[in-house]
Amino acid sequence: MDTYDVILKRRTIRKFQQKPVPKPLILKMLNAGRLSPTGMNIQPLRFYAVTDPDLLKKIFPYTRYAGYLPDGSCSPTIDEAPTAVILILVDQKLVKNDDIAAGAAGMSIILTAQNEGVASCWMGAIDRKKICEICDVDTEKLVLHSIISLGYPAMTSMAVPMHDDGNLKYCFDENGVLNVPKRAIEDVTKIL
Repeated sequence: MDTYDVILKRRTIRKFQQKPVPKPLILKMLNAGRLSPTGMNIQPLRFYAVTDPDLLKKIFPYTRYAGYLPDGSCSPTIDEAPTAVILILVDQKLVKNDDIAAGAAGMSIILTAQNEGVASCWMGAIDRKKICEICDVDTEKLVLHSIISLGYPAMTSMAVPMHDDGNLKYCFDENGVLNVPKRAIEDVTKIL
């Protein structure tokens, strides 16, 4: 698939089929993250992939999904939980924080997943301390930046024009499709 088409098709998915993501595909996503740009080529990121079902069940309670829908309608149950999670970690001996490198790597992972039919949800609303304990992360050296939940989609989501009142909150339509309002291109871009 063309990269631009992958970008257009990608939407955050929060409910997943309970079908494992194959290890070669996990390795492909990790490699995409590894090869992403970093300032001065410092390469401060480390990546942990969690695919073990028992570990995933332990991590699940320490994640929060879909803050705009506090009724839980867009949050997965344990039977809709991700079948893989990638932890994006920053090596504190190299830099204290690197949102730019983490952003580049996260997007590379997500677009690689999307190209292979795997859905994703990039998450920062997580209990970093508990997830690090569960995954045996050396927190003297590494800081958990964010996680990416992965799996085959069990829901549908689509971009729609922003509401006339400026409301950007996503919601389900009458067909059960999550509608995600996006600003118009002419409202957010300028060519000089």
